[in-house]
Amino acid sequence: MKNLENACGYYQRYYQRPHQDNDPKKPPLYWDGYQWVIRPSSFTEQNFDVIKPGRKIILANLPLQLNILVNHLKEFLIKSALEKNIVSKKELKENNDIIRTIELDSQNNSAIIAMENIEFARRMVLLDGIILLGHTLRISAYQDISTNDVNCSNITKASALANSAQLSAKSAAIAWAAFQNYSKNDNIQLNLNDNKINIASRFIKVFNTCDYKEAAKFDSEKFEEILLDMKEEFSKFGNIVSCSIIKPKQEKLGAECGSVFIEFQDPKSAELVMKQIKHKRYEGREIKVAYIDEDVYKKEVIS
Repeated sequence: MKNLENACGYYQRYYQRPHQDNDPKKPPLYWDGYQWVIRPSSFTEQNFDVIKPGRKIILANLPLQLNILVNHLKEFLIKSALEKNIVSKKELKENNDIIRTIELDSQNNSAIIAMENIEFARRMVLLDGIILLGHTLRISAYQDISTNDVNCSNITKASALANSAQLSAKSAAIAWAAFQNYSKNDNIQLNLNDNKINIASRFIKVFNTCDYKEAAKFDSEKFEEILLDMKEEFSKFGNIVSCSIIKPKQEKLGAECGSVFIEFQDPKSAELVMKQIKHKRYEGREIKVAYIDEDVYKKEVIS
């Protein structure tokens, strides 16, 4: 069976996990293709077929280093599907939610998306090549695992499914799948093993200075306090041309509430930030930074 050897190799490590509270008395959870549930006592052909994830798609080359939020990514995909007539407004009304879950993999800038049904999954693949914050997304259908393979026992199939369904846990599989799907037909080369964007940009995004959900409740004085503190801290690296903070009703894809965008006069200042800001904290939270392309910032973040 295709990819079986790689899939089975990760069974013990990625197939199950303990409860979030790490209570040893509670049974371990396993990934059923859509959510973590209590592991059944055994696998049969029947329950294997039930959890076979035919509704999933794989997204690769996502700029997750910019701290893309799940709800913003979801809105972007639905909006794009509407614009390209992949789904209709009527279908959106008739279905409670065409996107069930989104599992992000920051290590490899990838995601696994479970759609409401197989038909929607097939259509969403047509979004392959759309641009998100300056990055060309590679979108492919999730590869089902056949239960009719005579060379594969039930538990082996289960282990293969567990690895492939939990691609966000074993993100190398995402990279492999994306590369296999596109390298044969495209000249585009994707580096899915490195989420560091090395660009000569004067612009950086600063985030994790606060919880974006809590930031939605901040008053103007709190936003001003964060902004002044960031100006003071980052002016140590060079001359700042502009500095802005995202407030409620300003947030959008790649610009969550409470995030700060800084424009330096010299790209070398931004480079120093990327090298030296690691492990610095603000109000107990580790400050995180990322380059952002100037065109993306001006056309998509502050527009």
